[in-house]
Amino acid sequence: MKTSRYSIAFILCFLLISCFANAQNVKAPSVKELAKRVEASPANLSVHEEYIKAAADKASQLKPQYDAWQKKYPDKAAISYAIGKALLNDNDSTGKGYLLKAVTIDTNFAPAWQALYMAELSVDNTKAAQRYAEKAKSIDRKNVQYAFDYAWAYRNDDQIKFDSLLVDLAARFPDTEKAALALCFASQSAYNKAERKAYCDALLKMDKKEQLPWVNYAFVEYYQDLLTTDAEKAFEVALQMSLKIKTNRDLWKKRRQLARSFLETRRSLKENRPHDAVALIDKETIGNSISTTIAFNAEPVLAMLKAEVYDAAGLTQRAIDTLTAMYTVSPSKAIYDKMLNLGQKAGLDSNAIYNSVKRVLEAKAWAPTDFSLENYADHKKVSLSDFKGKVVLLTFWFPTCSPCKAEFPHFESVLKNYDRSKVAYLGINLNNSNPELVMPLMANAGYSFIPLMDAKNQSKGNLPFINSAPTNYLFDGRGRVVFSNFRVDDTNHDMLESMLEILLKMNK
Repeated sequence: MKTSRYSIAFILCFLLISCFANAQNVKAPSVKELAKRVEASPANLSVHEEYIKAAADKASQLKPQYDAWQKKYPDKAAISYAIGKALLNDNDSTGKGYLLKAVTIDTNFAPAWQALYMAELSVDNTKAAQRYAEKAKSIDRKNVQYAFDYAWAYRNDDQIKFDSLLVDLAARFPDTEKAALALCFASQSAYNKAERKAYCDALLKMDKKEQLPWVNYAFVEYYQDLLTTDAEKAFEVALQMSLKIKTNRDLWKKRRQLARSFLETRRSLKENRPHDAVALIDKETIGNSISTTIAFNAEPVLAMLKAEVYDAAGLTQRAIDTLTAMYTVSPSKAIYDKMLNLGQKAGLDSNAIYNSVKRVLEAKAWAPTDFSLENYADHKKVSLSDFKGKVVLLTFWFPTCSPCKAEFPHFESVLKNYDRSKVAYLGINLNNSNPELVMPLMANAGYSFIPLMDAKNQSKGNLPFINSAPTNYLFDGRGRVVFSNFRVDDTNHDMLESMLEILLKMNK
């Protein structure tokens, strides 16, 4: 029996290998065969996808064939849609015309309306994107992606409507990933703490595997807010998440520990035990992961608490040094005001505080070698050295980078308050990605940076090699990098304002 069992196993193994070998010998259909399949089923989108993938490197090479097919089958919207979408995937703007033809043939062809939405969204043509997204959603009301697209089209145009559409989506499609994503975005734009708590309470009830990353993301920000105002609630949130999120359990354990340290430190201060508070908080760290999706920016909160503790323990200069170290990386008005307040206690006036900040910034500033890139607007060369004497905000971006386009309005909101003869704003399109989208995007969105053309692997002086976006630098008037690796959103405009103010003052 034992021999027989092994024989059967061997035969099964042999049969599996034989089937695999035979499968490897099956020839992929030729382009000619695929073309016949298209003609046999011109409304079949998967057949079109196979044909386009096999027939040419660039979709533009197939335009004559698709023009002929559309003439032969004038009532088949799928033909114009297939080539139109393929062209747009190749960043060929002629694809839009084919998509418009598809919805003319069949006004209820929802995928074509969605593709048109994506095309307009890519160049920030907001009103057109909204119209097309609404068309797709109205045709197929059971499609969660169309519902999300319609909400997203209002993100930077009508915050109240955006929030309302997100909540509606979460109610209609509660078990989907998009439901969690919708409430995550809604929580980020909540008007007050009670509203954010309501969104997070709803997220906490979501248990589908595909929903958990967005639950985690929303709670990172919620926890960060609570750490400043309600450490007890922050501890509770960290405990809930360490039980719920398996992949980031160690991080939430660290955050639970941090919240406990905040609680015990506050208790020690309240009970007039400052030296116990020093022992509790002195070596505490944030414990971020290198993953940006789960990191949180609580370093300034921790620095402010440490400064309060050191001052209470009679270590006022140490408190000032702690805040100076924080301010020279992530400045804010709150930190600087606290430094001025502590300085008065230590007998230091505002000039002394400013000079201590300046010394640290001067010590870490470094001057990259000059480089020149082409301006998309006029095709003239622009050099970094052209802006000597000005503070320069330099951002690396690319046209389809959603985080970049989310950050740009915040840059614009801050920079509109500064004299542009003293502050320059440059944007380098990383690897010259989608160059045909740059100027339409600038025009539609009203971005004010000087758009510069990159080339793949082209050096930018001796700046570090950049392969991700957004990546930001701030240069002083002497062309030195002073601030880097920072991000701006709706919660920290004053960080960028503080950076600009200190660099403008250093320029005098």
